[in-house]
Amino acid sequence: MKGFRYSVVLLVAVHLAALALPSCRRGALPLGCGGVADTALLSALPGADMTIWSLYRDRRDDDRSAAMEYARIFLRGVDSSAVHPAVAAVADSLAEWCEEKIFRYSEAIRLRERSLRIYEALGCPDRVAATRYRLASLNCRKGFYDRTLRYATEALEYFEAEADTAQMLECYNLLGIVHEYCRDHDRASLYFRKYAAGARETGDSLGLLMALNNAAVWENNDARDTLKARRLIGESIRLCRELTDTTYLFSMYMNLVNSYLSTYQPNEAASLLAQIEPLARDVRQKGLYWYQRGGYHFYRGEYAQSVEALDKAIGYFRQGEFERNVMGCLSVLHAAYSRLGRYDKAYAAMVDYYALDDARSREDVYLKLFKTQNEMILHRQQAEWTRRRNRVLFAGTAAAFVVVVALLLFYLRYRRHRYEVDRREHELRTQRELMEVKRMQHYQTERLVATVIERLGKLNLRVREQGLRREIAAICNDLRSANDEPLWRDVETFAPEFGSDNFARLLRDYPNLTVNERRLCALLNKNLTTKEISMITKQSVHSITIARSRLRGKFGLTNSPISLYEFLSRYN
Repeated sequence: MKGFRYSVVLLVAVHLAALALPSCRRGALPLGCGGVADTALLSALPGADMTIWSLYRDRRDDDRSAAMEYARIFLRGVDSSAVHPAVAAVADSLAEWCEEKIFRYSEAIRLRERSLRIYEALGCPDRVAATRYRLASLNCRKGFYDRTLRYATEALEYFEAEADTAQMLECYNLLGIVHEYCRDHDRASLYFRKYAAGARETGDSLGLLMALNNAAVWENNDARDTLKARRLIGESIRLCRELTDTTYLFSMYMNLVNSYLSTYQPNEAASLLAQIEPLARDVRQKGLYWYQRGGYHFYRGEYAQSVEALDKAIGYFRQGEFERNVMGCLSVLHAAYSRLGRYDKAYAAMVDYYALDDARSREDVYLKLFKTQNEMILHRQQAEWTRRRNRVLFAGTAAAFVVVVALLLFYLRYRRHRYEVDRREHELRTQRELMEVKRMQHYQTERLVATVIERLGKLNLRVREQGLRREIAAICNDLRSANDEPLWRDVETFAPEFGSDNFARLLRDYPNLTVNERRLCALLNKNLTTKEISMITKQSVHSITIARSRLRGKFGLTNSPISLYEFLSRYN
C-alpha cells in the first residue's frame, strides 16, 4: 500500500501538470514575424524543397496528419542554421502536433528550440517570449524542471515588462507546478495565489477552473485537507459542466478518484470510474483511466484484474512520452505481482521502473533545479550589481562634470569680480590724487588771492585819488567774492563720471535737475561726506545740507531710509 500511495502522489503531480499547462488553450504561433513569408526568399534557403513546402501548405487545413509529415520532411531538408520566419512557423506547427496529438514531447522540444533560435536571430521579442513559455511547458511535461524554471522565468520577465496579464498568469501557474513538484511549497503557494488572483481579476473562467484544480491538488497532496480538496474538486466539476469542457471534466473526475483511493474509499472511486470511462478520448486519458482502474482493483485485493488494467495503461502510455505515468504504473504493478507470488514479473516491473528512474531520479531533478535557481539568482545579482555600478559611474561622472563647471564658473566670476575691484580701486586712487591736487591748487589760489588783496589794500592807502581808490577797493571786493564762490567748473576736473552713461540714465529719469544738482550728484556718487563736499565746493555745510534735502525731495526720498548714495548707486 505504501508503494501505491507514492505512485498516487506522483500521479497527482502529473494531473496537475496536464491540466494546468495551457498548450491546449493556445494555437500555433502565427506565420513569421509580421505576415506571410516571402516564397522567393524561402526557396533561396539551402535545402528548401518547395515541392514539399507546397504539399504541406495545401494539406495544412484539410489533412493535418499528412501536412505534418510533409512539414517533418521539409524541415529535415532545410539547413538547420537557416533563418526565415516561415521555417519557424512550420517548426511551431509541427511542434504543436507532436505535443497535442501524438505526445512526442522530445521532438516538440527540439522543434521549439529551432524556432526560438530563428526568432532570436530575427529580433522578434514577442515570439521569443511565447516560444520560451512553450518550451517551459514542454520541459515540465518531460520532468526537466531546471529548464522549465529558466524558460518560464525568462518569458515572465518579458510579459511583466509588456504588462501582458494573460501570459503572466500562465507563467505563474507553470512556476507553481515546478516548485510544487519539487516540494518547494512556499513558492508554489505564492505563484498559485498570484494565478488565482489574476484569474479572478480578469474574469477568466478557465483560469478559475485551473486555480480551483491547483488548490484541490495542493490540499490533497500529502493529505493536507482531504475534505477541502474534495469540495474544491466538486466546485471545479460544476464549473466544467457549465463550460461543457469534457477534457477538463475528465481531469477533475480523475483527481476526485485519486482522492477517494488515497483515503481508502474504493466504492466511491468505483462509481466515479464508471462515469469517467466514456470521457477518455486520447491515449493519455485512456492510460490515466486504466491506471486508476488498476489502483481500484489493487485496493480491492483483486490483483489479477489490477495487473490487467495496469498493462493496458502502460500500453497506452507507451504510445507517447509519459515516462512518469509509466513509472507510477510499474510501481503498482510490482506490488500486484508480489501479492500474486509472481516474483519474476515483480522483479521485471522493478527493473523497468528503475530503468526509467535512473534517467530522471528525483535527487537529480532537485540538484539541477537547485543549480539553475542559484545560477539565476547569481545572474540577477550580477545584473543588479552592474546596474548599480553603472549608476554610480554615471552619478560620479555627472558630479565631477558639475564640479568642474561650477569651479570654472566660480573662477570666471572671481576673475570678473577681481577685474571690477581693480578698476574701481584704480578709479578711486585716480580720484583721490585729483582731489588732493585740486585741494593744493585751491589752497595756493586762496593764498595768492589773499596776498593780492593785502597788497592792493596797502597800495590803496598810499593812493590819494578817490576814483582810483574806489576802483582798487572794487577789485579787492571782486577778488574776495570770486574766492568765496563755489568752484563748480573745477569740480568737473576731478569728477570725470559727470558725463558718463550712468548720469545719462539719471538725467533721462530726472530731466529737471539743475546743473548744480547734477554736479552735486556726481560728488555724492563718490560717497563723499557733506563736509568733504563743502571743502571741495567752498560752500558752507549748511548750504550743502539744504541742497541735499532738495535733491532728496526731487528723488522722492523725503521720508525714505534710503541714502542718496544708495539711490545713485543703482545707476552705476
